[in-house]
Amino acid sequence: MKDYIKELIVKLCATPSVSGFEKRALDDISEMLAPEFDEIRRTVLGNLILIKKCGKEKAPLLLVDTHLDEIGMMVTRVCEKGFLKFAAVGGIDTRILSGADVTVYGKEPVRGVITARAPHLMSADERGKNPDIEKLYIDTGVDSDKLAEIVDIGTPVCFEYKTTELLNNRLASHGLDNKACIAAGAAAVKMLEGEKFDCDIALMLSAREELGGATGAVTGTFELMPDVAIVLDVNFGFIPENPGADVAAYRRTVELGEGAAISFSAVTDRALTRRLIEIAQDEEIAHQTIVEAGSTGTNADRLALVGEGIPTAVVSVPLHNMHTYSEVVSVDDIYECARLVSALAKRGVVGE
Repeated sequence: MKDYIKELIVKLCATPSVSGFEKRALDDISEMLAPEFDEIRRTVLGNLILIKKCGKEKAPLLLVDTHLDEIGMMVTRVCEKGFLKFAAVGGIDTRILSGADVTVYGKEPVRGVITARAPHLMSADERGKNPDIEKLYIDTGVDSDKLAEIVDIGTPVCFEYKTTELLNNRLASHGLDNKACIAAGAAAVKMLEGEKFDCDIALMLSAREELGGATGAVTGTFELMPDVAIVLDVNFGFIPENPGADVAAYRRTVELGEGAAISFSAVTDRALTRRLIEIAQDEEIAHQTIVEAGSTGTNADRLALVGEGIPTAVVSVPLHNMHTYSEVVSVDDIYECARLVSALAKRGVVGE
């Protein structure tokens, strides 16, 4: 199963899905995931909904939401000498932009590199600040007339695809927020092959999460009206910080390699959260907990409010270097997230 997860992540991360442009990815992703599901459909906003049926009449519906979109950029102007101006789509960490490899998805893909102003040409004050995205360009090296033919204003731009396998079963790539969790959701359904389970499962790859507002998740949930929902997303993986900061950092982070992270929050359902923890303990599923008191920062914050309210819990994959082109996850954590969702489906979404 871990090999399946790795292979799927590599394919998913090679499929660009900049927020607002998710529809470009739906054909490829549908083909990847189709063998595990009974029904696939799309929504107007670009969600992909995949249904796995348990075969029982009037079975309860478990929604597993995991957003499809990733941070990226958008062309704002085609300039002279093969340069492009661009704006951020989602919360890009501007510290990593200078010198980054990107692909511009125009009428044909165009490779480029984000300009990096030499430190020799900066003032001392400029060298001490993060780069201003308004002063950066994408250097394509393409003749200006040719570039204007294949790239329009509004064209999406994505970090160049590259997935690196690190030691200790870890992967580094762009877009692991949230394609790591798509892999977890798909693996959870694959684990149910030949097993009895008491609920239908809707894996929803929701659009536009990185833009805020959870518009894809809210509209998709309104269509499905599930009995219970699990939101799969990434969470901040702990990295050693400055002396004295470790205690504060641990309150907001989870450990890579320690399993699925289950959130305690005022916006999540207490009974469902307790049930997940009990299942993890019973099934010896590696897990950890984190307090996100007022907001989880995920689709759960708004998904739970759809209709008369949906009992919702958050399970997350620890991730290093969020919103960069070298995010890092542990395949072991993704596997444990999948095990937890699969175990919930087998034991039933209603408490025993």
